[in-house]
Amino acid sequence: MELLLHFLLFLKQPESQDLHKKMCKFSSYALQDSKLCYVQDSKFTVGAMCA
Repeated sequence: MELLLHFLLFLKQPESQDLHKKMCKFSSYALQDSKLCYVQDSKFTVGAMCA
């Protein structure tokens, strides 16, 4: 549930999305099987948080 709330807050902040995409090189984000994933080269990877 906490991850879903983080994702929803993330969606409301477009400038954060742009910065995160530049830093992490992710093309987009998605929810798959109730898990937050990032999409890169048409592959879903669980865990969109990067250090």
